[in-house]
Amino acid sequence: MFYVVQWIVRYALLFYVCVGLAIAGFLAFMSHLPDEYALARESSAVAGVVIQPSCDQHNSFSYRLELAGVAYQGVSTSDECGRVNRGDKVLVHYLPKRPQVNMVGDPDEWFDNELVSIGTGALIMPAVLLLIIWAKWRDLRAGRRSDAEFN
Repeated sequence: MFYVVQWIVRYALLFYVCVGLAIAGFLAFMSHLPDEYALARESSAVAGVVIQPSCDQHNSFSYRLELAGVAYQGVSTSDECGRVNRGDKVLVHYLPKRPQVNMVGDPDEWFDNELVSIGTGALIMPAVLLLIIWAKWRDLRAGRRSDAEFN
């Protein structure tokens, strides 16, 4: 264990970059980043209807849109949740080739916010892991010194 920690400390920058990339990849995979990117680049807009405001559940409301006789539903979160009522019209952005991918709000803004969140996690989490590993390594070294003093 000590040698693994010592190796990680020696290669802290490489560790930081690799873990940061892994975290960014994981977060991008787990989020809707590819869909948000597609919406930001190639979306069309249509009027939708609010089905049910649920402002007590993360300021969300469900909505419905209809395209070529097919109804699609979605859920949106918004600070404006308290101002929407059942039956209100909302502007829904959707992908023309995959209308089940849709959202209320500015797709560019949503994409930018998602990138900032993923970037922040990818920058901060490796640093936190390095601090934890450094603290453990320091404790292990202190423990070895105190063991040597008793012998």
